[in-house]
Amino acid sequence: MYPFERASDGTLVVTLYEGHIVLLRMVLTEVRGLLDSPSPNAGVSDRLFPRAYLDPTEDTAEAEFQGLVHHDLARAKVAAFDDVLGLLGAAEAQKDGTYVLRLDEEQEEHLLGALNDLRLVLAELLEPAAGNEESDADDSGEGPAATELLDWLTALESELIEVKLGDFPHD
Repeated sequence: MYPFERASDGTLVVTLYEGHIVLLRMVLTEVRGLLDSPSPNAGVSDRLFPRAYLDPTEDTAEAEFQGLVHHDLARAKVAAFDDVLGLLGAAEAQKDGTYVLRLDEEQEEHLLGALNDLRLVLAELLEPAAGNEESDADDSGEGPAATELLDWLTALESELIEVKLGDFPHD
C-alpha cells in the first residue's frame, strides 16, 4: 500500500491502517507535550530549533534571535501538530480496514513538518550518550521498537516528499 496519492482535484489522499493512526497520534501527543514543557530537553530543543548563529562568539546575537522568534516557531509547530492530530481523528474508515484523510496544501505542509519534527526528536532521544561510543539504541532503554518507529517515520516522510516532488513539472 502506497499511503500518499494525489487526487485529480489536487488534494492529497493519505491511506493508513488504524494502528498507524493510533501510533502517529500517540507520538504526536508526546512530542507536543515536549514543546509545551517549561524546561524542554536541551538536545530536543536544539534539534527542533537549531541555532541561527553557529559561531560560539555570537551567543548574544543567538539569544536575541531566539528571544524574537522562538515563541512564534514553537507556537507554529504546536498548531501544525494540532492540525495533524485533528486530521487523524477525522480519518474516514474504509471497508478494507484502512482510513483515509484528504489534505489541502496547508495540511500537507503541516503533516510534512510534523513527520520531520517527530523524526528529529526520536533521533535525538535514540542518540547514544556523548562520549560513550559503546552505547547503542538498544542500551538507551528505548529498544528496537523505537528504532523501527524512526525508520517508519523516515519512510513516510520520504514517500510524502516523493509525491510532492511529482507535483513539479519535469523537463
